[in-house]
Amino acid sequence: RAVLAVQSRTLRLFLSTPATRTPCVVIYVACLGGSLHHAVTSYFYLALGSTSVDIGRIGFVQSVGGLVGGPLVGAALDSVGPWRPISVTAAACAGGCLLRGLSSSVPSLLAAAVLLGAGNNLWTAVLGHLVKSFPPGMRSEVLSGFGVQTSVIQLCGRAAFPLVEYGLLNWAGVADNLLRYRVHMAGCTMFCIYGTIALFFDRGSVRGAVGGSVGETGEGTTLTAAKHAQERSEAAEGNEGGAVERRGEI
Repeated sequence: RAVLAVQSRTLRLFLSTPATRTPCVVIYVACLGGSLHHAVTSYFYLALGSTSVDIGRIGFVQSVGGLVGGPLVGAALDSVGPWRPISVTAAACAGGCLLRGLSSSVPSLLAAAVLLGAGNNLWTAVLGHLVKSFPPGMRSEVLSGFGVQTSVIQLCGRAAFPLVEYGLLNWAGVADNLLRYRVHMAGCTMFCIYGTIALFFDRGSVRGAVGGSVGETGEGTTLTAAKHAQERSEAAEGNEGGAVERRGEI
């Protein structure tokens, strides 16, 4: 129960803080979209004429993108703030999903893998932004909260896949395998595009959070809000501990 309370508090904190709310939503929808098509991704590649070697190359290109982009994203977070690395990686993720969903050959899949490799750093950018947005004393809570939230969403997405597949086959009558795979891929694309558009509409809040300093919107600091939340949490825990001691004395 205590673990669930902590995770619930962390989720509320992420979504109630203006500077972190939309970046978290972007990650949530990206996790959901990616997990919904996870089961058919390789089949989609095979249906387009890819060999096992081609699939390996596609995965390699995406991995290289994450390897090269990770340090660059970290440096950008420290030097120019969260907006640029988050917006660029979110746009790359959405563009890569769109290009992959529309692909008709292995070269186009490889081109999409380049964008998706850059887009994979969205997770690094958002997590780095979260860590920098809250007090150091909350670091373990922020890290574990981010991991739990994304894992739960991915689990729900993968659990929902059989229902979506059943609906496409039996209700929508989509018997063609390739077309059905494209529909699954399109779901991820729509989620990613939605997240990117939402991010751009809320860019003022993200731009205002530079290293926990006062934002351009004048709404205060993410750091201050987080400190207040932490103080309230510690005060509540202290009250509970005092109540226990008093009951013990009685």
